[in-house]
Amino acid sequence: MSSASAGGDARAILCAGIIVLDEVFRVDRFPQPDAKTQAQSFFIVNGGCAANAAVAVARLGGRAALAGPIGGPPGEDANGDRVLAALAREEVDCAGCQRLAGVPTALSAIFIDAHGDRMIVTHCDPRLAAATPADPASLVARADAVVADNRFPEFVRPICVAARARGLTVVLDADRPTQMSDELFRIATHVVFSSECLRATTGPRRPRRRARRHGRQDGVFSRRHPGPAGRALARRRRHTPEPRVRGRGDRHLGRG
Repeated sequence: MSSASAGGDARAILCAGIIVLDEVFRVDRFPQPDAKTQAQSFFIVNGGCAANAAVAVARLGGRAALAGPIGGPPGEDANGDRVLAALAREEVDCAGCQRLAGVPTALSAIFIDAHGDRMIVTHCDPRLAAATPADPASLVARADAVVADNRFPEFVRPICVAARARGLTVVLDADRPTQMSDELFRIATHVVFSSECLRATTGPRRPRRRARRHGRQDGVFSRRHPGPAGRALARRRRHTPEPRVRGRGDRHLGRG
C-alpha cells in the first residue's frame, strides 16, 4: 500500500467507496427542455468521492490506496480500464478495487455553467452497490487511517468495521442522504456531510443541532461556506475562521 514518490514516513490512507468516470461539459447556461446546448469545452476525468480522495492523498504526498467496486472484466469494460490507468498515473494503489464481470463502471455527465454551478446525472448499476469486499481485514492491515463514502454502504461498512477494530481513524464522507440512525455514523470517528445529504438526513431546521443530538456530543463539528463570505468551522464548541472561497461549496458536518 504505497505511492511510488511517497516518503517512508508518509501516512498510508485507504479510501473506500464509489469510483466514477466523469464526462464534464462547460456551458454558458444549463440545457433547457427540448433544446440543444453548445458546450464551450469538454473533458473526461476520474470522479467519485473515494477515488477523488485517493488522488488528493497521493498528490499531498501520502501513500494512497483505493478500494471499491468497478466495472469489468479488464479489456471488456473500457471505462473501468481508463479509470484504473488514470489512478495508476496518480500513484494510487488500486489492488483493493474489485472488478465485477458484466457490470459497467459508474458514469456521470456533469454540466458546469458560467457561474460555476453544476448539474450532475449519474448512472450506477445496482450490482455495484450490492458488492462487498472480499477481505476487509487485509485492506486495512497497513493503513494508518480510512476515508470512506456512503454511496456503497454494503462495500464500505465491513472495511470501516475492520479499521475500527484496529483502532484507526475512520472519516465518513456522507454524500448520500440517509437516516441519522445509519450504522456508518456509529462506526465512523468523523463524519463529513455534503449540503444535500445534511439537509435530507437531518431536516432543514438547525441540522447541526439535530446531528449533535443524534451523535456523540463531544465531537460534532460543522462547516458551511455557500458564497464568498464563508462561515466558520465549529468543533467541540470551539470556532476556527474558515478561509474565504469563491462560488458555492458544500455544507459539512462531522463527528469525532
